[in-house]
Amino acid sequence: METKTIGLASDHAGYALKQFVKKYLEEKGYEYKDYGTYTEESCD
Repeated sequence: METKTIGLASDHAGYALKQFVKKYLEEKGYEYKDYGTYTEESCD
């Protein structure tokens, strides 16, 4: 069976939500790739 990976990305304003989604995916056994941003520091 082919494994599919979910891509995640956000700007600084969505960082906290992205962290929540990552935790959810991990708990459910889904694979994901985080494309950034990696902090809540402004990146506009």
